[in-house]
Amino acid sequence: MATKYPIPWISTYILAAIALIGLSFYAVWQMDRWSSGYDRDDPDFDYLERIARSATPRRGDFAKLNGGDWQALCLVGSQGFVAEALRAAKIPEALANTIRDAFDADPPELHVTEFTLAYVKGEGEAKLLRAPHGYAFARAGQAICTEREEPVVALPVRVGE
Repeated sequence: MATKYPIPWISTYILAAIALIGLSFYAVWQMDRWSSGYDRDDPDFDYLERIARSATPRRGDFAKLNGGDWQALCLVGSQGFVAEALRAAKIPEALANTIRDAFDADPPELHVTEFTLAYVKGEGEAKLLRAPHGYAFARAGQAICTEREEPVVALPVRVGE
């Protein structure tokens, strides 16, 4: 008597395994595609991440931000006081209004560990960029602003760090 091998069962298991693996890859791709609220494709995002994730995030040199084409910028933690930071940095009224208007038009909802970089490009357009790794200096209510003439800023590091 010849032994019959269960070819239909083996092929069914192989096809099911291939389908399961394929669906798993597709699910991971979909989750990664829609899960991030950060614009990781923006070149400024990488620039900002290098500053925020440095070993000693006590100062930020923004001279080459946007290829050096910016007029004023603000780093704003969750519930940051943008208007006060703009006044403290003595940002000219036109630039300050551009940054304030950008925050008013699209107020970012930030977690405590996040912050927003807001800056005015050379042509006068405002840009907001939300970043996840501001744990070293993005405190609730914290904001700091500067102009192009002073691109290096002391970052507001948390007390005790």
